[in-house]
Amino acid sequence: MIRMDMLEDDNDNGKGAILSYEPLRSTYDHRTRKWYTDTVQAKKLIFTEPYMATYGKMCISICAPYYENDEIAGVVVADINTDYICDRMRSSYVDGSEFTFVMDRHGHIVISPQTEGVFVATNDETSNPVLAEAAAIIASGETGIIPVHTEEGDYYLAYAPLKKIGWSIATVINQDEILEGGKRIEAYVSKLFKDYNDNRENFIILTIMAAFLLFIVTLYPIWKVNVKMAKGFAAPIKVLTDGVQEISDGNLKKKLFIKTGDEIEILAENVNNMTDKLSEYMENLSKTIAQKQRIETELSVGTRIQSGMLPNGHNPYPARKDFNLAAMMQPAKEVGGDFYDFYFLDENHLAITVADVSDKGVPAALFMVITKTLLKENLLFIGDPEKLGKVFEETNDTLVNSNEENMFVTVFSGVLDTNTGNFVYVNAGHNPPIIKHDGNCSYLEKADHPVMGAIEGLPYNISKITLQKGDSLFLYTDGVTEAMNTERKLFGEKRLLENLKISFGNAESDINNVYAPVKKYSGSAVQSDDITMLEIIYNGSQEERKD
Repeated sequence: MIRMDMLEDDNDNGKGAILSYEPLRSTYDHRTRKWYTDTVQAKKLIFTEPYMATYGKMCISICAPYYENDEIAGVVVADINTDYICDRMRSSYVDGSEFTFVMDRHGHIVISPQTEGVFVATNDETSNPVLAEAAAIIASGETGIIPVHTEEGDYYLAYAPLKKIGWSIATVINQDEILEGGKRIEAYVSKLFKDYNDNRENFIILTIMAAFLLFIVTLYPIWKVNVKMAKGFAAPIKVLTDGVQEISDGNLKKKLFIKTGDEIEILAENVNNMTDKLSEYMENLSKTIAQKQRIETELSVGTRIQSGMLPNGHNPYPARKDFNLAAMMQPAKEVGGDFYDFYFLDENHLAITVADVSDKGVPAALFMVITKTLLKENLLFIGDPEKLGKVFEETNDTLVNSNEENMFVTVFSGVLDTNTGNFVYVNAGHNPPIIKHDGNCSYLEKADHPVMGAIEGLPYNISKITLQKGDSLFLYTDGVTEAMNTERKLFGEKRLLENLKISFGNAESDINNVYAPVKKYSGSAVQSDDITMLEIIYNGSQEERKD
């Protein structure tokens, strides 16, 4: 272990560093630490979750592996005090009406300049009920602006994803700061109108009194001049009032033409500028709405196209009595990255597949189409279940060579011999399927092969089991077990097994018996991931059914 500590002076200016060598101590083995093992497994630069350092400060570690002769030689780590990040995120608003924080992929605030309130950073993994809905939207990796209501006040929250580390950054702005300008203008206009009304009334009263007196002493001509002046003073006010009323009724093309050379003329010009900006805003808003409607239409078409690419999962082979199969896929967005597939290699060999792409939305859907097509075409071309590992190797190499977005996919695929019950399969980083035998549910062994699309030239070996008459295999994606309710708690593997123990002897009924509890458990919470399930029940060969 080699450690380098940065030295700083009182002004937070770097002065140098101490480079020291420390032999491995018997009480500390860095190779067993999570930051070390996670970096070695990821084989790339990673960011850790915030943690409390030994000197009492919250830190984030940046870890990167380095190699010697293609072998892991160690990990380079840089620890950054979150106070350092907060100082650079701190707003110029002294009153704290605007500030920025960072939220992890689970919806917890990990970096924040706030020291109290709902926006304070904490390493406590319990959910924040005030920010629960906002956190679910932010953690989904989208970009946008939403209102947030807290005991401290009302805010607008603008957020965007930090894609490389899976976090999100958000800026909070007090609503009062945004609306303050409009309120000041409203107060100013109201006061101006009131002052003019008061002055006009006082002027008219004084004029009447003076005119009456002067009229008495035969100053009628002067009285007529004063009346004319009063009318000239009131006319611009009336033009301004009537024009503002017409604009408020929706006529944004209305222009006020007042040439008095005083504040009334300036106010009229400001009103004209305001209507110009409102017209421009309304025009841009109309374009934005039209563009959004076009995108929604295109996504709707994409949903139908993706649904049409998947085989019908509702009792697809009613004439086959040696097995019963059903499948379903419910995307989290209009289109998703999950998929299932099933098809015959020949009359007695049925291939089944369930996979989950690393992302969601349109990119994941396109990567899903490529993976599904390559896997099926390669397996149909080779046609031998015993060479399923070679099919995975060729598919993986093709995905790596055309994967500029660094996406990956977990895949479970196998081939069932309907005469013997022999099942040959390969699991590439996917959730282990559940096998049901004599009313008992158990997991197949966890995947011993990495995901596909990440590293070229990986070997994939087949595994084998034999299904007995009445046995079933249940394949699924993590959208089932990781479905969350409004309290951000997971559905979990325990609930999945409890619902699978109830067998209806029909694959479609078994799937519905899992999907219905998942939707009920999630309630009004936003679906955060695609949900895909496939079950096959083996009824035995023709000879076994006769027995």
